[in-house]
Amino acid sequence: MSHLESSIEQRACEGAEKLMGVTSSKLVTPGDSGYPDRIFWLPPGKPVLIEFKQLGEDAKKNQKFVHKMLRDLGYEVYVCDNVQDALRIIRDALIRRGVQCEWNGGWRGCLRHISG
Repeated sequence: MSHLESSIEQRACEGAEKLMGVTSSKLVTPGDSGYPDRIFWLPPGKPVLIEFKQLGEDAKKNQKFVHKMLRDLGYEVYVCDNVQDALRIIRDALIRRGVQCEWNGGWRGCLRHISG
């Protein structure tokens, strides 16, 4: 199993889409470094941003600065070095937004959005 950042990111994105129906976009900010790698589009319109790292790595100084700025603006920003943590973060964010997700020793997916 590869622990490269790109492999973790790819598998987390595939898992989020396949298991929870959550799409994501690669954040590309030319000339402006420090932004998270991915934005995961969650209902009802408040995304989750994730910076992917190799196993055991942490965000760099400039990334920590940008992540704090985004958090101060109200965004959820996380740093993940493995697929399972990323999927748990996305699942938990969906639940907080009223989307029912089941966990029973394996991913069974998200059932539906409860509009409020």
